[in-house]
Amino acid sequence: MKRWTLLLFLCAGCAARSVPPPAEPAATAPESSFPAAMSIAGEYSAGITGAWRSFDLNADGTWASQSGCCVGLNGGHRGHWKESDGRAWLRVEEEMGSCGWQDQPEWTKSDGMIPLTILRWGERVYLIADQEWLHFVNDVNQKMEPREHGGGWFLLRSGDDDKPAPGLPRVPDEWNSWLLPEPVCGEILEVLPDGLAIASLGSRDGLRKDMVLTVAARDGYGDLIQALVVSAKEDRCILRKLFEHADDGSIQEGMVARSTFFRPGR
Repeated sequence: MKRWTLLLFLCAGCAARSVPPPAEPAATAPESSFPAAMSIAGEYSAGITGAWRSFDLNADGTWASQSGCCVGLNGGHRGHWKESDGRAWLRVEEEMGSCGWQDQPEWTKSDGMIPLTILRWGERVYLIADQEWLHFVNDVNQKMEPREHGGGWFLLRSGDDDKPAPGLPRVPDEWNSWLLPEPVCGEILEVLPDGLAIASLGSRDGLRKDMVLTVAARDGYGDLIQALVVSAKEDRCILRKLFEHADDGSIQEGMVARSTFFRPGR
């Protein structure tokens, strides 16, 4: 229940933490570099409560997307795609209405190709945009991924939420050190006047700037507050609430700060 309470306020107004399309400029790739095989063809979807998107990667080399929010369907895109070098490369050839992505110039008709990295985790297949990796590794540490029978922020092949994803995913080398091999837990030592808080976790625990922790009461009741690591020393880190607009409680001295949103054992 606490998980869905958090997810509901994250999606307020369909924009609290939306998953945008790739922010990297469209890349031009030679047609000759693309093999004909399409091993990942299928339906993919992402979204939680108020905002969603879906991608159909067809075996004939065409693709189509749709996006929507709590008020209904917004629009989508169509084009052709190819699979190469561990990525799905998408060319946008047609826009179908406004998707809220009009400020993303790469999601317009173009000869460029938009890359989505193919992430195989156990029997699952995800499609991850270049700018989504920070969110992805944070959600893995928080135990929000691999998700179970529910929505998530990242494109996942239809039906794969029932499939096992053991251990840690094989992410690009530059993100591998962000994944915590084991959950860590500490205590809120002090709340500063500006709303920041000091926790008894630091770089020796694997923490670094821009990681996300969950702050909760020791008895497990009350609000679950997601907090961003502002800075980390060896045995201390400074946190601030990740969602300042959220109508939840405040960080208090003596609370638990942990790397997982869910309790140990999830």
